Amino acid sequence: MRLLLYTSTNLIAEDQRALDALMVQCRTNNAVDGITGLLWTDNVRFAQALEGGEEAIASLLDRLRTDDRHADMHVIWDEVSTERHFGAWSMVMPAEDVLAQLYEQRLIQFLQRLPPALGDAFAGIVRRGSAHAGRSG
Repeated sequence: MRLLLYTSTNLIAEDQRALDALMVQCRTNNAVDGITGLLWTDNVRFAQALEGGEEAIASLLDRLRTDDRHADMHVIWDEVSTERHFGAWSMVMPAEDVLAQLYEQRLIQFLQRLPPALGDAFAGIVRRGSAHAGRSG
C-alpha cells in the first residue's frame, strides 16, 4: 500500500459547481481504484492524502499532474504503508464556510491517528490555511 500527501494551488476556488464535480469524480474513481483519503481546500490550496495500491496511486498521480483544476503540485509525503489509515473515507471536503471550522477541528483530531510525521504535515497545512482564511483551527 502506498501513502501519499501532496499540495497544489486551487484554480477552481470561485466555481462551486467545479468543486462539487471534483468531489463526485474523486469519490467515484477512487472507489473503483481502491483509493481512500482526504481532500482539503482553503480555496487557495488543495491538500490531499491518498492511500491505495502502488499501481492505482501511480496512475492517479499521472492524471493529477495534468489536471487543469490545480497547479504547482508538490508531493510532501510518499511512502509504503503496511496498513490502511483512512478506512472507509473516500474523499471529504467541507461544503460550506459555516462548517469549515468544525470540519477542520475533526480533521485534525483524525490526523492525530495517522503516522505522526504524516499527520503533523497535513495538520500543519490545514492550520496555515485556516490562518490564511481568517479562521481558527
